Amino acid sequence: RRGIEVTDFFVSGWSQGSWVTLQHLHNLENRGVRVSAAGVASAFPDFTLAVNRWMNNPQPIDATYIPGCFTLQICAMQAYLNMSGLVASIVKPDYVKTALAFYNGQMSWTDFHKQTTSKLPKFVNEDFRKSGYACNTPFWHVLEASSAYRWRMKTPLRDYWGGSDEVTPRYMAFLPERTQAFVRGAYVQTVYSGDLADHRGVFVFGLLDQKSWFGSISLPV
Repeated sequence: RRGIEVTDFFVSGWSQGSWVTLQHLHNLENRGVRVSAAGVASAFPDFTLAVNRWMNNPQPIDATYIPGCFTLQICAMQAYLNMSGLVASIVKPDYVKTALAFYNGQMSWTDFHKQTTSKLPKFVNEDFRKSGYACNTPFWHVLEASSAYRWRMKTPLRDYWGGSDEVTPRYMAFLPERTQAFVRGAYVQTVYSGDLADHRGVFVFGLLDQKSWFGSISLPV
């Protein structure tokens, strides 16, 4: 209505924002909006796999703040999805009050970290860890429904990962590329940011590469 036309249109995101970017890309493609290209750094296309990996196959590189991030996730699910009792069913009893206080802004991250643990397997109870086998509870159903890479994409995508990323599990980066090759979808390129690229390093590398890559793309009108 204002006479503004869309020429080249790009989307980009990092970390949890990369999941938002992929979901937004899916929505745009469903609506017939043409996206020139997309870039995601340290992407989380599959939270089911991520949580299972952090919980059942922890690695020395894993960030100490993963339990804090997980706390915010499950508390939000309990509040916004009306999943009463979810936090208490997942977190070890000694940490439930601390988790809720942290989520409600009654405790700083520093105090939360001091009063809990830096490893997710030590933060959650054993029954919840075992639920990762079948992934057949309301919690896992929500995560399964949030996957952000399993449709046949139309938009070329670059997915960046780093050898020292303390948050995004290594193999997570290859899911979009291999899935799209499997269904003969869009061209997806998994880009290595280097051995020393940690979570923030992947972000910086991805931004610099996308600036050059996006600038080289011009789709026919």
